[in-house]
Amino acid sequence: MLGKRGWIGLAVLLGLLAAACGGAQGAGEGPTPGSAVQLVVRNNNFSDVTVYAVPQGGDPQRVGMVSGTQTATFTLRAGLLGAGQLRLVADPLGGGGRGGSGPITVSPGQTITFTVEPLLGSSFAVVQ
Repeated sequence: MLGKRGWIGLAVLLGLLAAACGGAQGAGEGPTPGSAVQLVVRNNNFSDVTVYAVPQGGDPQRVGMVSGTQTATFTLRAGLLGAGQLRLVADPLGGGGRGGSGPITVSPGQTITFTVEPLLGSSFAVVQ
């Protein structure tokens, strides 16, 4: 059993590991100015979700994880956009279905806000 200090140390270690893995960069390499797309994920669901970007005709790319009832921001590299269309998928940890945005058209420099709803089928994305 871990004591209070053990749990604190574990939390600090996990935080450092997440930062070292480039959590805020998300899928792909570092952006060049004006070429990236910002992705804001608002998780209104109580479950933690793993978010994937699926370019048109491509394979799903893991973007990152968003804790239940939290918001996180990621940067998607322009190369992930392919033909300019992609879908976003939220996969809750522990199962229970998936939520998706449906196809969205996005250009480099824009911001996508993906809202994951408690009823996953009601999730949606807005591009600005």
